[in-house]
Amino acid sequence: MSNNIPKLRFPVFTGEWEEKKLGEVCEVKKGQQINNSELTKDTSLFPMLNGGSTISGYYIKSNSPANTITISEGGNSCGFVSFMKVDFWAGGHCYVINHKTNITNHFLFQSLKYKENDIMRLRVGSGLPNIQKNSLLCEISISLPSLPEQEKIAEFLTEMDNLIAAQGEKVEALKEKKKGLMQQLFPQNGETTPRLRFPGFEGKWREKKLGEVGNTISGLTYSPSNVSNNGLLVLRSSNIKNGTLCFDDCVYVQSIKKYNPVKENDILICVRNGSTNLIGKNALIPRGLSSAFGAFMMVFRSTAWSFVFQLLRTERYSEQIEQNLGARINSINSEDFKNYTFLFPPTTVEQQKIASFLSELDNLIAAESDKLENLKNYKKGLMQQLFPQPVK
Repeated sequence: MSNNIPKLRFPVFTGEWEEKKLGEVCEVKKGQQINNSELTKDTSLFPMLNGGSTISGYYIKSNSPANTITISEGGNSCGFVSFMKVDFWAGGHCYVINHKTNITNHFLFQSLKYKENDIMRLRVGSGLPNIQKNSLLCEISISLPSLPEQEKIAEFLTEMDNLIAAQGEKVEALKEKKKGLMQQLFPQNGETTPRLRFPGFEGKWREKKLGEVGNTISGLTYSPSNVSNNGLLVLRSSNIKNGTLCFDDCVYVQSIKKYNPVKENDILICVRNGSTNLIGKNALIPRGLSSAFGAFMMVFRSTAWSFVFQLLRTERYSEQIEQNLGARINSINSEDFKNYTFLFPPTTVEQQKIASFLSELDNLIAAESDKLENLKNYKKGLMQQLFPQPVK
């Protein structure tokens, strides 16, 4: 039985797919370096791609046409495959992919997205990783059906991409809506009352330190010998994703007698990490979770947890973290955290009203985000059937 036939196929199409090296089906060219001083705010120009994402808000002349495939050559997004729908400038950390006559452009893009993990495995370098052009051309293989079957597969997967993009836009719109509401529901700098208030509430908000409304609890220190395949779950920064807990990457320990267990509605906070942008990220502990948390984490425990949790989503919180990091590289300690100041409503009833409203928005965002992840996983599962599996 052939190993180069997909499990799922559109009617009419038969026969084995032909396997080719990437260098046989496309040309790969590296983008051009440019001085950042040449970037402008002129929206009549085109976005710059210098790896996996555009430099938001900046524009430049174009050196690549719309409907071009790119692969990030280096940096944090190394190996990321994208499809630019508009003219753009391909920067120095970007490979531009041009297809040949025996493969359609959209099918090549979907094939490369399917092979994205294989592409990422080509990364080399002890610092910021990069991918060598010759590795791409010689070590990545693409399986090809007939041109009509390519077009059918590409059309179907492109429709899936459009659904995913539309759902992604819905999630981002909800996030922007919440951000805008928070700017009105909380007093702005130099003000003591919010611009938008629920009926029945009045009076100036009062500045408080977090230490006045709650306590911090330190995490667990353990050794590699304690790590096990089961036992006590130890929450770490990798267990926090988009403001909620996730359990894709968990660590368990055994033979630990003394530790501080988490409690429902604790706020778990990353206070030390090699990556500065992870400092301060946080999530609520749900009901029924039995676990500890690592030494690079901290818990804030308060009866005002629901309101404080929303305060930790404000620009004021980010500003105080940034000020703190100036004195302590990549870390904040409990005393510093307890000295963070925020404005609080004069009554707990108003606090709870605001927190409840924003929490409902969070739940809506989470639900729509789950739909987005489900669509992505659905497409991933389909691709595993629409493309032949590699020979083992």
